[in-house]
Amino acid sequence: MGMFGERSRVVVRGGKPVEEPQEVTQPLVMEQMEKVQQDLGQIAREDAQKMAAIREAMGITQSLRNPQEVMENLRKILGPQVFKTPPTIQQPSVTPEALPSTQPVQEPSVPTEAPAPVQDTQITQERPLVLPSEEVPLEKVEDAAPTREALISSVFKAEGGYSEDKADSGNYIDGKFIGTNHGISAPILAEYLGREPTVDEMKNLTKDKAREIAATRYYDRFKINSLPNNLQEIVLHAVFMGETRGVRAIQNLLGLTPDGILGPDTEAAMQKADFTKEDFKDEFLRELEFGTSKTNPKTNEPYSKPSPTWNVHGKGWTNRYTELAQ
Repeated sequence: MGMFGERSRVVVRGGKPVEEPQEVTQPLVMEQMEKVQQDLGQIAREDAQKMAAIREAMGITQSLRNPQEVMENLRKILGPQVFKTPPTIQQPSVTPEALPSTQPVQEPSVPTEAPAPVQDTQITQERPLVLPSEEVPLEKVEDAAPTREALISSVFKAEGGYSEDKADSGNYIDGKFIGTNHGISAPILAEYLGREPTVDEMKNLTKDKAREIAATRYYDRFKINSLPNNLQEIVLHAVFMGETRGVRAIQNLLGLTPDGILGPDTEAAMQKADFTKEDFKDEFLRELEFGTSKTNPKTNEPYSKPSPTWNVHGKGWTNRYTELAQ
């Protein structure tokens, strides 16, 4: 370059090198402009390739429903200076407007450009994939041990709230009508309180208090958890409704003396009971309708007589235990 900034060249004149100005011609200008255009074209092609890769990554992620994968792909494409760590998607469903910003993280020494926004993309988070080996077999779910709370809730649902059934002997104490609430009869509430309850006390019996009574009086006392898991619910319903009749149905099925008393022999046999819910349903309803005709040697009387209210309640009992046996 010359002293004034114009283009110059060196020539030899008289044996000495001499710098003289060089005329800037049109071909020279065109050559420089072409080179600039080539450089700009190369930059545009590189940016277009990046944008295409970004769109492809987002499209793949949309089909896979995996928001973390797209962020990892973008990080690989744009480099660690843009996405140092994949962002975490916290919401179950993300609309296009709520997608994480694709603006690059600017660093002083590494200028970058923001990738083009992705249109019409929705990322949703579905139930995690469970491999076949991790699936819980259906029979294991059915055979899982039910909790005491769940079993008592099942009884409460069937019994309902306060009962004013005049035909139910469990609603009376010494001929005085008290009623039943959550399946807790008047005699059982009297035993719990240590005195005769009033009608208002029965009506106001809370479900929590009834659950406390049911847990100790029926679930624990009759060793419900010693039965096979699939029998616990239907047997709890039975002893809740008629204590000795429920035990007697078990004893008849196991070939034991049907005295209705849960002694050590009956308790031990309960743990190995192999009868079905259908078997128990049939035997319990038979006990209610006909009683157990086998004679008690101590009294020379049948171990039990038919329920005096079978004609009134028999249909409802049959429906209830048929449903429980399913």
